[in-house]
Amino acid sequence: MDCCIVNRETLLEIIDHYQAADYLDLLEALQGDFGNIDVCSYEYKGEVVGVFSEKSLYRRSMDLLDQTVADQLFDPERPILTKAHDVPPSRYATGSHACNSIISAGCIIKGTVRNSILSRGVVVEEGASVTNSIINQSCVIKSGARVENAILDKNNVVPTNTELRGTPENILVLGKAPLTSDITNAS
Repeated sequence: MDCCIVNRETLLEIIDHYQAADYLDLLEALQGDFGNIDVCSYEYKGEVVGVFSEKSLYRRSMDLLDQTVADQLFDPERPILTKAHDVPPSRYATGSHACNSIISAGCIIKGTVRNSILSRGVVVEEGASVTNSIINQSCVIKSGARVENAILDKNNVVPTNTELRGTPENILVLGKAPLTSDITNAS
């Protein structure tokens, strides 16, 4: 699988230069400009996986919960740097339970989270549970709600005592929800 990382300005210059062509292959365009741009290479011998569907996104993301996969990806010799957000660390209430999960900063966990990935600012209220799911930024899982085998895009609010359940073969996917006062006032 070929992969390249290109500075945005350089990429736009190449696209402008080759815009008149009926066909443009980015790698061919880059090769044509090797004399004019700084090119470095890096040989990667680890696993490469493609994400081409919601199901493959789910599978590849959930693979990160496997310590062996996580150790291969998050090699201390090759740190992955991400955008830092000024949010407090995750908060776990007395009686909450979380296991085998990746829980980002700013989350508030009062319920149960198992085998799941929670992005920044997710709230799991008391009595709620999230299992085998990917919950994106600023979602709220209200008291008594159950989410299983699902992907929730950002800003979703799962109402009290609601059950959202997919299967391992047929993941439930909820698209992005508009920001509401329910999210901004969640505790």
